[in-house]
Amino acid sequence: MELKRYLRVISRRRWVAAIAFLVTSLTTFVLVIRQPPVYEASGTVLLHPRLPGTEGDAIDAFDLLIRGVKVAETYATVARSELIRERAEARLDPGIDPSGVTVGAAVLTDTNILSISARGRDPAAAQALSDAVIDATVAYAQGLDDAYVLSPLDEPKLPANPVGPKRGLTIAIGIVFGMVLAVVLALFAEYLGAGTIGDSSVTDPRTGLYNEGYLRKRLREEMSRADRTGRAFSVVAFRVTMRHRVDGEPWRAPATRDLRRIGELLRLTLRDEAVLAHLGDGEFGALLPETGRAAADGLLARWETGVIAVLDGHDEGANAVPHLTRGVCQYRDRRFVGDREALLAVERMSDRETTGEARSAAGSGAAATEEPPNGSGPAANGPASPIEGSTPAPASLDPQQVGFRRPGASKGKSRAANRKR
Repeated sequence: MELKRYLRVISRRRWVAAIAFLVTSLTTFVLVIRQPPVYEASGTVLLHPRLPGTEGDAIDAFDLLIRGVKVAETYATVARSELIRERAEARLDPGIDPSGVTVGAAVLTDTNILSISARGRDPAAAQALSDAVIDATVAYAQGLDDAYVLSPLDEPKLPANPVGPKRGLTIAIGIVFGMVLAVVLALFAEYLGAGTIGDSSVTDPRTGLYNEGYLRKRLREEMSRADRTGRAFSVVAFRVTMRHRVDGEPWRAPATRDLRRIGELLRLTLRDEAVLAHLGDGEFGALLPETGRAAADGLLARWETGVIAVLDGHDEGANAVPHLTRGVCQYRDRRFVGDREALLAVERMSDRETTGEARSAAGSGAAATEEPPNGSGPAANGPASPIEGSTPAPASLDPQQVGFRRPGASKGKSRAANRKR
């Protein structure tokens, strides 16, 4: 699926995307605004060895100095312990409530300094608890009579500004997440809709293939791309009609079930980048990017064999006579060159784009009931062949002469081309 098609899907499901974006963004905004500010107070403690008194003490101190990082991390763990917190809370004034305040301790990188902090909604409680934890940790280390001692360095100060929450960053993340969720829900809604009722804007309901409007749009895009790159592409037209072996019986398109079977057969023979559409009244069109005439003719030959096999299993059996017409044209040097049937299909699509569906409906109705141009006699004699070869086009087709608009062309120029016609 191309990027433009994704954008069309999002535009079609814009209400789903808008609701998902607004709900996510507003919920994030409300939750962030309602969060109370968080304050942090921190102080530092210096870790240093005792002065050795004997030679044995010097050896022990030197050994501990080598393991100084592990010792510092040990004291950081002690500062975060429940024992130290209980002793620190016992030192607090009765008017200070330490509930909701968390204590943290860490060793500053490449130093022998411990940073002990406390976070909470009350800045005074955070400062008091941080100071009390530092005092309790220093006293605990002194009671161990270890080779290292702790000395207070910087006392915690009353925090003036909160450290959290990061409202701006959180809201920005919520907006981005809302955009992503909106796109995902829009695509998922499109997927569910396509799986149940089909995409009516680009899909033909009778065959499940693309409709003529989508093929016309893709044809304009391929024309623009071919004009830029110089790479030709092919357009294949294929019409299937049937009638009973009765005098005066008009030719008609196959039933919906047979059209769907034919569409499935044709779709299996195409590459992923090709566009296959049902143009109405049993006529199929295919856009084959970067495909030459020889490859397109070979594809048509496979289609003919497969379609005849499908129609042989028609409910009406031998009483129904199939008739196929087909043609190929190529777009190169800003012109369509090829068989009459394919050129007429391109011209019909240009007519519907510039003059509306009323004119095309009249033409298609006539085409559905007219006799095939193969000179077949009455139904009793039967047609000469169920496959009619397309007649070579005496001239090429200039898209601008029939008013076919390329992407970016103004509607005024297209109307002017119609008046010239």
